[in-house]
Amino acid sequence: MTQTGPAPEDPGGKAPPDEARAGNASKPVDLVLKDDGVTGIGLVGANSVLTESGYRFQRVAGTFAGAIVGALVASGITATGLHDLMANLGYTKFRGETKLDHLPALGKGR
Repeated sequence: MTQTGPAPEDPGGKAPPDEARAGNASKPVDLVLKDDGVTGIGLVGANSVLTESGYRFQRVAGTFAGAIVGALVASGITATGLHDLMANLGYTKFRGETKLDHLPALGKGR
């Protein structure tokens, strides 16, 4: 974020507190998410950190796993709710087929 103009003076010699850390205001931003596969879990952590830092998402867009996380964020799910959802998700359900799945002794027929 770029600040225009001189920084406000503080007679005590201390810098003014960051609004997000002080909890006084939110910072409206656009959220764009892109990741693929299970690495999309990192987007849940990124969302949590941004939310805790006071960012509020005006518009949300995403591709691949980012589209899934973005849809949940846009629907209004909280960062905690998103974390709980991802923590209890069975990721093996999303596993794609491999050549081994077609071998009776190793694949799905085992």
